Amino acid sequence: MKRQAVKKSVIFIILGVAMAAGIFVLEPVGRASSGEEVIAKTMTISSSLSNTEVVQPQYVRSSVLYAEFPFIGIGMSWDGELPESYKVSIRARAKDGGWGEWMDVSPQIDFPDGWTAADGKNYAQPIFFPESDAWQYSLWTLEDEHLPRIEDITFRYFDSREERTTKANIGDWLRSLISGASAVTPIGVDVVSRAEWGANESLGQTSSGGPIWEPEYAQPAKIIIHHTAGSDGGNDPKSIVRGIYYWHTVSLGWGDIGYNYLIDKNGVIYEGREGGDGVVGGHAYNEAKDIGYNRGSIGIAVLGQYESGVPTAAAIDALTRLSASLGVRFGLEPDGNGFFVDETLPNVFGHKEVDNTLCPGENLGSNVDTIRSEAQKLFEAAGGYAQSTNTLKASFVRQSVQPVKIPSGSQKQLWVEFKNTGTVTWRSYAQPAFKIVSANVSSNLMAGGAASGNTAVLDTPNVAPGEVGRFFYTLKAPNDTVEANDTFVLKAGSATVAIASFNVTVQVTGLSYAAAARDIEILPATFSRARNTTVVRFTNLGTQAWKRGEVKLGIYDLGNRGSRYQDASWPDDNGMFDFEELEVVSGGTATFRFVLLSPDEPGLYLNVYRVSGPDGLAQKEDRSVTRVDSPYEAKFISHTVPAAMLNIWRPAVTLTFKNTGVMPWDRSVGLQVVDLGDTDSQFANSNWDDIRIATHLNEAQVNPGEFGTFTLRLYPPQNSGLYLNIMRVFKDGRPIKGGTFNAVTRVD
Repeated sequence: MKRQAVKKSVIFIILGVAMAAGIFVLEPVGRASSGEEVIAKTMTISSSLSNTEVVQPQYVRSSVLYAEFPFIGIGMSWDGELPESYKVSIRARAKDGGWGEWMDVSPQIDFPDGWTAADGKNYAQPIFFPESDAWQYSLWTLEDEHLPRIEDITFRYFDSREERTTKANIGDWLRSLISGASAVTPIGVDVVSRAEWGANESLGQTSSGGPIWEPEYAQPAKIIIHHTAGSDGGNDPKSIVRGIYYWHTVSLGWGDIGYNYLIDKNGVIYEGREGGDGVVGGHAYNEAKDIGYNRGSIGIAVLGQYESGVPTAAAIDALTRLSASLGVRFGLEPDGNGFFVDETLPNVFGHKEVDNTLCPGENLGSNVDTIRSEAQKLFEAAGGYAQSTNTLKASFVRQSVQPVKIPSGSQKQLWVEFKNTGTVTWRSYAQPAFKIVSANVSSNLMAGGAASGNTAVLDTPNVAPGEVGRFFYTLKAPNDTVEANDTFVLKAGSATVAIASFNVTVQVTGLSYAAAARDIEILPATFSRARNTTVVRFTNLGTQAWKRGEVKLGIYDLGNRGSRYQDASWPDDNGMFDFEELEVVSGGTATFRFVLLSPDEPGLYLNVYRVSGPDGLAQKEDRSVTRVDSPYEAKFISHTVPAAMLNIWRPAVTLTFKNTGVMPWDRSVGLQVVDLGDTDSQFANSNWDDIRIATHLNEAQVNPGEFGTFTLRLYPPQNSGLYLNIMRVFKDGRPIKGGTFNAVTRVD
């Protein structure tokens, strides 16, 4: 972790005789102005025997120390060693003048691996109070000996209650509006983002805008539970989170908060250390053993003091669900155990298991076994290890220039870049090895075969989460096509890296005979039985010239079936047309001209255009889809069919339709009358023109936009009841679109 030297501006303020030995130091990052997240100042006392109102061999209490503004948090540092038998306590005076309880000061033992204070002092964890305006400290021991003299005691008091939108964090605020809380899935745990709880990211940045504490990543193997040993935040827990962030980031000079997550008494979870999944925090370092437990662990701190205080059920539940969710994400069984750093430990444990501390307090620590077992149930219900492969994630960044040209039958090394958006560091020397594999099992581009794929070689030994890695792989150009397109995925062994896919287009060069369609002049829509002259042009992509008669164009339907557009003028069932030019040199264009006869039935029809020639003639075939419509359409206008009739009646009825098509009607247009299921009508008679076609158009010709009439006589059945007649205008054995009328008649 990088540390930055901090320049301090000192303002001396005379506080009177009782405070003559004390000085105030303006906070070095300028937090005393309004409009910032944290207002803070420091006060330095020359020794523990200065500014006192009670001095006894085993007990010293300071005079009242007054703040210049209301505060909610105090942290302290000092020179010299303080034996474990000696205690420091602080109490604060509320704004109503009442004094709060004395609260023990705990040494700062939650810190990044190998961290030492830049000023060489000993630091304590901050203590949080309700809004206060003054404080006292006491130094005491139960041992029968005199108190040691502690030099240069520095108090830093601060107010982190108000969230304010400033130029420093406007970007984070806007991002929070867009993205909202970041969700930890699949257990269903929501995490309040840093922007939402008011982290001023500028506090953790160097003058050039980079992070003071460079993020490092490691695969999480353990979850370590902490308490913050202070206030739980009351009605404003975000202020405590901001206060801890400020203390770690600025006062201790780390550049960020040390915990990965924090939880308040209401069960709300807050994002801690910046950097996302797998980022190494600063929360567990055993100074006596000089061993860190931060790499490979996730530090979760519950706001509050739980040596004597009692954690809420909501906090325990949130801690349980977060442990389960992280377990699923990283393949970490909450109720499991394994070797970690220097000993075998549970996968979820309290801080005191690896350090000389009471953290996370007796009353929270006693719940850890239950947290483990309940988290294990959630872990298993969510799929457990089945979900942990989600830690392998990537997003495509860029690749070799596309399309790529490769000579026929040759191989070429290409590259693709992916950003590691997962939680596991990619390692070029680790197993399982990375591979580039085609998503198409019949791909003809893989040098190692479609099923096995090609080894993907990283250009750097390690690619941590958030970094971009370049993978080199090899493709082989086929010799039976001029262009091939394929989708590839990145795999680690047999596991597909989520979202890691990309497309490649290979243009094959060096073929003797090759072609590609250049353009097709075909109507997107036409009418049934229409004859249209069509022109298709192909480019000679091969090295050899084409002679007329050697290279021909065939037209097919799907599955190499004959085209539905076959015309009598075609020389072959599949066309096999010659191009118009005498010769087409390499790079030249061949022109094929022919007639397409549209099918009778309206619908969408496909044509596949394929050039054939010497040596198999590799090509990128082309296709066209044409909509075929009927030129005949009608709209029903009126009828004289009675709604009821006697079975002895023989009424003559007339139906009127409008010609809404583009072709005129003549007397070949008839009126079909049928019953349900296209069975014969119950009203049919031998006097009809046909058992189905009852009559034909009355007029000799009905042009588009004009009205045509059909007259017929109905012969009702003898049995009483309701009967249906479906009446359709027909032409050439097919109903005309829109020309249908349904008549329901009661026969008595």
